[in-house]
Amino acid sequence: MGTAGFRAIVVAVVAALLAAAPPAAADPPWPVAGAESAADTIRDLQSQGYRVGINWVFGYTRTPLDRCSVTAIHNPGGPPPDESASPTTVYIDVSCPDHDDW
Repeated sequence: MGTAGFRAIVVAVVAALLAAAPPAAADPPWPVAGAESAADTIRDLQSQGYRVGINWVFGYTRTPLDRCSVTAIHNPGGPPPDESASPTTVYIDVSCPDHDDW
């Protein structure tokens, strides 16, 4: 068997091993800033065990959060804590409409 045949077998074996490997246990997906409303982002983070602080960066702070967007998510504390620890605080930058007729 030539070098090309040997390489093909190695590639096939590696591909089969990768396909058979169990999926890694992953943390819930981290929300993406701007992908959903601020209210939904807050709910997502809280469901993952985080406490959420809001940095108001633009607009009226009395606007309902479902009409606002998240411009950035800051996680200075790292991954969410386990149930025995106090929650890690994640800060989000929130931008809301600057008028009431949005």
